[in-house]
Amino acid sequence: MDAKKKEREDMKSLATTRNNGQARIREAMARAGLRLTASRIAIFRIVTEEGVHPSAEEVYQALSGEMPSLSRDTVYRTLGTFEEAGLVRKFPDGEGVFRYDGKMNLHHHFTCSRCRTIFDVGVEETGDVAIPETLRSRGSIESVRLEFRGICLSCQARNGEMKADERLTRGDLS
Repeated sequence: MDAKKKEREDMKSLATTRNNGQARIREAMARAGLRLTASRIAIFRIVTEEGVHPSAEEVYQALSGEMPSLSRDTVYRTLGTFEEAGLVRKFPDGEGVFRYDGKMNLHHHFTCSRCRTIFDVGVEETGDVAIPETLRSRGSIESVRLEFRGICLSCQARNGEMKADERLTRGDLS
């Protein structure tokens, strides 16, 4: 395949991906009964990027260059509207900052204590969580959210560290 043909196919694929993304956003807004605005589309796009868990401030910073008239207040209100409509989830990151997650299927999170990156952890990876009987006797459980904390592989590699589970297998975990 010549380079020009490959470039045309790549551009066509990119356009299709963008169109599918726009259609997904429009569909989600329509289902939630929300009016479609440029700021809502942009904010939703940022929050629903794969593997991203931004704070409201990070959403604002990501968009302020391309949307100079966007205010922090608009970002916070829009994220609140999305949360109320069930389009995003808001969760504390353990450092006093709320993060937003556009991945609505049940999953958990792993947070790196060094770089603060948050990774999704599928429930199929963790298995069922046993609810202690003492909790059952206190009321009904509506949801369970597991949060794993540790040091990601990138930070370990950067610091030449061995993973704790590798040290455990070698018997030198102290």
